[in-house]
Amino acid sequence: MLTVLLVDDDAEFTEVACTIIEFLGHEVLTAATLKEARDWLEKETFDHVLLDFMLPDGSGAHLFNELDALPKRPRVT
Repeated sequence: MLTVLLVDDDAEFTEVACTIIEFLGHEVLTAATLKEARDWLEKETFDHVLLDFMLPDGSGAHLFNELDALPKRPRVT
């Protein structure tokens, strides 16, 4: 089982993606903003991050670069 962080502000996409990820047997947590994603990354360790690059509070590219500073860098899609 993988732990996945899904960062996307599109509620419909998030709902569908969560259903698929959970059906495949993985745990998924969601964030609709960079702030929410950063808050999750401070509390949890993730195996994979699904990252939207156009978010309400900035570009996912900034978060992508920040992931290098984590002790265990997750895979990013």
